[in-house]
Amino acid sequence: MKNTYLSIIAFIFFLSSASAQTWTNFGPEGGFFKDFVIHPTNSNIVYAGSDDGGGVWKSSDGGGSWELLTGDYPNFTGWHITMDMEHPDTLYFCEIYGRYGILKTTDGGESLEHLTDGFIFNRDLQTTQLVIYPGDGDTLFASTGEGDDFGRIGNGVFSSYNGGSTWNYSGLQNNSVHCINIADSDRLFAGTDENGLWFSDDVGATWEQHPDVPDTASVLQIDKMNGVLAISGAANGVYVSFDNGLTFANIGIIGEFNFDLAILATSPHLEIISTGFLHPNYFTSETLLWTAITDPLLEDHLLIGIDARDDLIYAGIFSSTEIVKSTDNGATWTSLSTNPLATEIRAVRVDPNSDRIYTSLQHSYNLSGDRYNKEALAISDDDGVTWTRMGPLAHGMDLVIHPDDSETLFLGTFAQGLFKTTNGFATWEPARAGNKLILDVVINPANTEEMLLSELNVPTVTTGVYKSTDGGDTWNETGNLAATQIVYNTDNDTVFFSTENGIYISTDNGESIGVAPAYFEGDVVLSIVYQSPYLYAGTKDGKLFKIDNDGLIDDISGDWNSEGPNEVRNLIYAGNSIIVGLNGAEQDSTHNLNGGVWQSIDNGETWENLTSNLTNNNIYGNSAIAVANNDDLIVGTYGQSLFRTSDVVLSLTESGIEGPSITVFPNPSNGMTQIASNAIIDAVVITALDGKVIYENNTVGSNQLMLGDIVYESGIYVVTIWANGVNSTCQLVVN
Repeated sequence: MKNTYLSIIAFIFFLSSASAQTWTNFGPEGGFFKDFVIHPTNSNIVYAGSDDGGGVWKSSDGGGSWELLTGDYPNFTGWHITMDMEHPDTLYFCEIYGRYGILKTTDGGESLEHLTDGFIFNRDLQTTQLVIYPGDGDTLFASTGEGDDFGRIGNGVFSSYNGGSTWNYSGLQNNSVHCINIADSDRLFAGTDENGLWFSDDVGATWEQHPDVPDTASVLQIDKMNGVLAISGAANGVYVSFDNGLTFANIGIIGEFNFDLAILATSPHLEIISTGFLHPNYFTSETLLWTAITDPLLEDHLLIGIDARDDLIYAGIFSSTEIVKSTDNGATWTSLSTNPLATEIRAVRVDPNSDRIYTSLQHSYNLSGDRYNKEALAISDDDGVTWTRMGPLAHGMDLVIHPDDSETLFLGTFAQGLFKTTNGFATWEPARAGNKLILDVVINPANTEEMLLSELNVPTVTTGVYKSTDGGDTWNETGNLAATQIVYNTDNDTVFFSTENGIYISTDNGESIGVAPAYFEGDVVLSIVYQSPYLYAGTKDGKLFKIDNDGLIDDISGDWNSEGPNEVRNLIYAGNSIIVGLNGAEQDSTHNLNGGVWQSIDNGETWENLTSNLTNNNIYGNSAIAVANNDDLIVGTYGQSLFRTSDVVLSLTESGIEGPSITVFPNPSNGMTQIASNAIIDAVVITALDGKVIYENNTVGSNQLMLGDIVYESGIYVVTIWANGVNSTCQLVVN
């Protein structure tokens, strides 16, 4: 009967709360921009494709403002954009991750058509590039795949003879084909992964390997202009053809990171820009030399996307940052002042005492220092209206605000250790220096001088758990785990550690850790949260479990795995709600590639899908969900910055469902306390202001309770009672 009543209460709650969420995209601008296309007759119109679910964006004012075009296709990755130069309102968007295959627009992005007929397998949908064959514009060729190393193997080349309505296998099947293009002579070229350059002279019926490019080369890009072809052969250098691809010559830059290139001019001299490890490189046939482009915006950064038209160049940087632009053929560069909302968020934290929001930004995954990275944080002082990049040059990981002083924060990074600030990151200093990947860092809410972190020491490839008892000034190793998350149980001295081999436990606040997993041995546990009396644990294969203080385990997973498993990467408990953030990013063919946000108000008995209109729903970072001071729910995504909604009710009392009455007397009390209600009390919890549980009873079964054997210190306590799934609270003063 109790479960039935709880279900009814939850149903009423969800009718009033969770069926009509509207999410608003906001947050720090920028992203990982993989491709650009500039309109042939109106250079103010530019399209930008963002990696990792960032979508395809359009600007009609030269980058002054941006509009997301792919919002109806959540997590769409703008890997490559092809424009029909004869009909520039017709464009094709390729998506490498296999979620969608190809999208087409004939009205400049106002509407989109999903083209998948003929793509049989998931690998067929892993499209990397598309070329329009000369003629009526209806003959198309698409390449697929990025290589076995990424799990995006693709399946060769596909052709369509009706503008993409249907697709057919067209050669090089079982090959990863990075790129495809066509010479002015109608010769087709396909660049493969570690299998050289291939060409076809019979509209894709047969293919031959080109003898001028090594047969083991990875050909990552093919560009053409005025009969000249240039290909990036990765570490094999750049090759050029002046005869429509009959022959190619290597023009150097061997050993560089030639990920992308663009021909800038063919007359009076051939000019090419190519990406590089430390900076882009520029070639001119006038000198037959490559020179480094040493503009401060580009130095020590990898470019991953370039497009050029006349003297105008747009480029994306391998970091969660702004688009860069040149209007003088690469001589000088500027960052756009307005950018798409396509950043990748690892953590979001809200200052409880102000309108400040902190986000930790994902950058380059560089294991050897600050090179390739931008500022690790974006901070807003006006509840998300404007943002400032701050903090060390690093790939941000977890971020924690000190519970006693919101100006004191700790930032974990991908390979530069732990940083500490005492002034909201106006300045910062290392709290744990060195080439260390910080997996998680937490502060003990019952004793804020105590901290725990888990790290990977990159040079030694060793993992460990470290404890500080002086606010992060010094650290001592207490275990060798690689913990995905660490959670304190403030009821006692227990600490939980989620790992790729289950959950480990410490019973002495992290001084020592059990030698074997206490729960889920052999399972990858990605997220945990403790809300007395339960520990909640989310796994890589999409399961969510509830564990009580006696160790009883209950699978409370929602229906989010219907299309394949989702990683349960995020868990928070807010109000009366469990909020789950799901991730499918970087899972490729092994998982559902889409994520989501779900809520339960009844401890996992029932669930509501809050994903709604999220145009990116992969919640990738372990700390990427927060509640704003106005009770908005905020999520950080893997590729489209932040979203917020005010439509989610986090507790039953907020929804208009009246809680039970509660009376505590005498109050103030000298030790003897009676609790009474107008309803049958199911449970009572008394907590100190620091969150420590003083008393707990989950089997009351009466409308009153006499407490006479509790040892209190003088102070203020919070009494919470539950009746029929609804709670009420009041203060208790003890003299």
